[in-house]
Amino acid sequence: MKSPARIALILALLTGAVACNHTVSRALSRDHIGTKYARLQNYFAAADRVEEVPGDIRHDAVIDEAILASVGDGESCAQITLRTARIYDEPISQQQPSCIIDGQSVDAVADEEVVSVYDYTYAGRVETVAVSAVAADTFMGLSLTEPGEKIFRVVERQATVCCPTVAQSSIKFAFENERMDYNNLSYSTGFEWLLQ
Repeated sequence: MKSPARIALILALLTGAVACNHTVSRALSRDHIGTKYARLQNYFAAADRVEEVPGDIRHDAVIDEAILASVGDGESCAQITLRTARIYDEPISQQQPSCIIDGQSVDAVADEEVVSVYDYTYAGRVETVAVSAVAADTFMGLSLTEPGEKIFRVVERQATVCCPTVAQSSIKFAFENERMDYNNLSYSTGFEWLLQ
């Protein structure tokens, strides 16, 4: 019989693995580093929930991308593009950038960050009247809405993210956005290349 402490440890490890394991992967020839063949796309996710968009906006408005740009000269670098809803926006350097190179975890550094903002419109409901009243032991409220155009603002951040180690067989860049969470799990995204 397993002890409660051991079971709790196993559950904690599994929960952590689920929270940090939304990674896409591809085998890549070294000849294709820095080309369109080195591009990966992914979404931020926590457990089984993927980052969402409202209304009829295309989901790829928040797709994230990475291109393995270079491996050599003492470092491994990728061109990273992260897109999030404005309410969850954080600089790439604040999204816990990390690398796992040949199975070893290494700190990552984001450099030359460029920010762009895109607005997408969609049909929604707009509140036109909101009235509330409070008495000693009673609360009354009234809210009227009508159809209207709403705006979904997406912030796109692009940066070169590098790790001070040269990958021999595999490299993974991972990011975690603590402002986005689901059941106390932060949303994360990852990009992994298996070098051939």
